[in-house]
Amino acid sequence: MKKEINFKNAGCILCITFLLFFCIKCDVNVDCEEGKCFSLDLFKENLNESLSGNCVGYSYSVFFNDQLGGFGTGGYDRLDIDGGNELMSTLSRIQVGSMSKTITAVTTLKLLAEKSYSINERILKYLPPDWTIGPNILDISFKDLLRHESGFRECEGEPCTGPAVEDINVGACALPTPSNYDYLRCKVEAGVELLDMNEYRYQNINYQLLRVIIPKLAGINHLNSSNDIHTATKYVELVQNRIGNVNVNCTDEGGVYHYPFPPPLNTHGMTFGNSTSIAGAGGWFISALDYGHFLNALFKEEILNSIWLDTMIFNNLGCYSVNRDGVSYITHNGGLELKWSNCHGRMSGCWMRFENGLIVVLEVNSNITPDPEEIIRTAYNNSLVDE
Repeated sequence: MKKEINFKNAGCILCITFLLFFCIKCDVNVDCEEGKCFSLDLFKENLNESLSGNCVGYSYSVFFNDQLGGFGTGGYDRLDIDGGNELMSTLSRIQVGSMSKTITAVTTLKLLAEKSYSINERILKYLPPDWTIGPNILDISFKDLLRHESGFRECEGEPCTGPAVEDINVGACALPTPSNYDYLRCKVEAGVELLDMNEYRYQNINYQLLRVIIPKLAGINHLNSSNDIHTATKYVELVQNRIGNVNVNCTDEGGVYHYPFPPPLNTHGMTFGNSTSIAGAGGWFISALDYGHFLNALFKEEILNSIWLDTMIFNNLGCYSVNRDGVSYITHNGGLELKWSNCHGRMSGCWMRFENGLIVVLEVNSNITPDPEEIIRTAYNNSLVDE
């Protein structure tokens, strides 16, 4: 028996199929280039799927076409063992670890621009005047510090030592941290080896030193070596005044706890307390939403002009240019882990800016697998569809 075709119904089905296939191109959150379309909505779906249930808590922000394109949170910023479960929110301020280097780099470049200096300006005259200057220090430039090419090396067993965990007053798993000022002074006095200079080696001391240098660069004189509180406080103020209208500080104000994932039984998280006197390479507390606003303003050239922004990107100052799996982006990640007694704190995070202008900031108050950069990159790749 021959079956008749209902062309009316077939037309409807064809119409629906057409709409489903082509609706992605009608979405205002879609960008098409070279036969591929990026869907912002699909990207956020992919991101949420990768994060949900795979960490203690997370927060992210997404900026597209120079404006906020969305944000998301999940999990907890505090668990029962530390006073009751509290949901992660867009206001949750996480210790962003080495993502702080971008903040320090932008502040440094902003001040250099204000003084009409170049990144090749030597750091010598911005060090405290009562520090003893060791071998080859006089040849180190701001560019050398920002590119991790100064020659400084942090090695176990060296005569210069920073504050040990045993010296930290942990209290209820919070970490008010002593100053690393004497450690930095010792490293400058020891100097650097000529053969190590101009050779890339990722070392936190490069950005820790900028905490001490930035105030003098801004025209604020060092008082004396016993008054590092003055230096640290001025560093914080200068950063806050230079990176835009965002809520950023080096104290957690009793906020987010950081945990390993999955959290072990009877193990407290950590808040990382006050990081003012060790900041520069790390130490900044900021929400993913505020960090996103900072980056959006940066890449809109509202903080640095086009010449200085290009200088930052081209020279990998506080960021890295990456091409992986055929995808190009600018990024910097962050990670932190500290154990003490029955307390264990971890964090991981990353920011990325893709070629199409998409900016993503992801903050996690625990470890997560895969790492945040891979999570974001995979979510991005899986949000590209054929045009």
